[in-house]
Amino acid sequence: MKRHLPLTLTTLKQLPMFAFALVFLSGCVPIPQSEFSTSQDEIRINPDKYCASVDVLTQTSDPTKQPSIDTNRSFAVSPSGKRFNIQFTKNEYSEEWAKTNPTPWIDGNLSLIDPSQPPGKGDDIKWKNGHWKLDLFFTGPTSRPPIHSEFRIYTFWYCPLFMRPF
Repeated sequence: MKRHLPLTLTTLKQLPMFAFALVFLSGCVPIPQSEFSTSQDEIRINPDKYCASVDVLTQTSDPTKQPSIDTNRSFAVSPSGKRFNIQFTKNEYSEEWAKTNPTPWIDGNLSLIDPSQPPGKGDDIKWKNGHWKLDLFFTGPTSRPPIHSEFRIYTFWYCPLFMRPF
């Protein structure tokens, strides 16, 4: 009987490590989320690791008359207070879809660019958790007032072992 006691104690000591491994290896995935501080129905932001998908409401559904984001004047301020320039790339899928289904929304991806880095070096900056400020300016055939938005990015950990699917 005494021979089995050390094995039992060793197993009990490893139980927290086993529980941690079970949770860690169960397929938990980080899902970036955003929450707006300013309530503006004219902009939607969906963050990802290196880019944020953004939709901006315009006055017209005609793609030739829609304004575009002016990347020379638009900027983002990180939770630490650092100012980043913006690079905007259109979402090719939504652009193709909009040809047959006109929409008043501009859809694209925003990437952060560090102005203190040489071109090509500061282009892979992550959208980190925290309170962000974003100022978007527009240019084009029709005018659109600038948008100032404040939002918080946070990471939600989805664990299928403990949560039901969406």
